[in-house]
Amino acid sequence: MRIRFDRGTLVLEPEAGDGDPREIRGAAWDAEVHAWRVPADRYRELAVRFADEGVRVTDEIRTIDLAAGFVVPPLRWYQEAALAKWRASGCRGVVVLPTGAGKTIVALAAMAKLGVGTLIVVPTRVLLDQWARTLALYWPQPIGRLGDGARQVEAITVATYASAVAWAPRLGDRFGLVVVDEAARGVRARCSR
Repeated sequence: MRIRFDRGTLVLEPEAGDGDPREIRGAAWDAEVHAWRVPADRYRELAVRFADEGVRVTDEIRTIDLAAGFVVPPLRWYQEAALAKWRASGCRGVVVLPTGAGKTIVALAAMAKLGVGTLIVVPTRVLLDQWARTLALYWPQPIGRLGDGARQVEAITVATYASAVAWAPRLGDRFGLVVVDEAARGVRARCSR
């Protein structure tokens, strides 16, 4: 099965013996490209399903691998516990801690442990700048910014909600982790792999 990202969806191109994509929930035939489309947020579910079924996958999703270089301060016991619970839930969920308890540091630790390109989505331009400045303290490479007039995509990119939505069809396959700040007054992080 060949999988590639296209305009916010996954395009599935089965080969002989790969099974019938009609059996995949949410799959729709696209006559224009002569292939099946599935919502992009189903990537992880499909990867697990294909592995379980023994389907050989040619994966053309371009997630960025982060090189070593993160310097994350030691976590407090409750930050370690939050990170462990997040990992135990398949790298999905909401980390809720009181103001000033270090949700950003937990997110940085998650990014460092996973080592995949990360998109951080924030509601305001102020938080866009705050995240970029904080990341620069712990990550030696350039930090991407989408929003407030900036249009720079890097291995770690901070974007406003509006910019993330506008850019998703073009770069939705570059990031293996999405961190959403101010989601239910916590930090929500979800990895695709």
